[in-house]
Amino acid sequence: MFNANSNDGLNFSYYAPVNVSALFPSTGPAQGDTLVSLIGNFSALGSNYACKFAEDEPEVAGTRQSASELTCVTRTLPTGTLYFISVTLNGD
Repeated sequence: MFNANSNDGLNFSYYAPVNVSALFPSTGPAQGDTLVSLIGNFSALGSNYACKFAEDEPEVAGTRQSASELTCVTRTLPTGTLYFISVTLNGD
């Protein structure tokens, strides 16, 4: 976490970017509902975590289990496609 102060005494805090280093399981059924654990660095400042499994798919809610684990449940997605997961914190 980093803090900045404005000239008029207002405070602003910002956090380091989320970093995902591993996930498991790496596969799941096309109908979704697979609990995926993401391992990485998940700031305690977050209050709204989300995972996105495809660019054109809506986000799904994420749950911060610890400073190093976030979990998300997959949506139904087409089979035979490789997906790249992204994580947002507080909508960013």
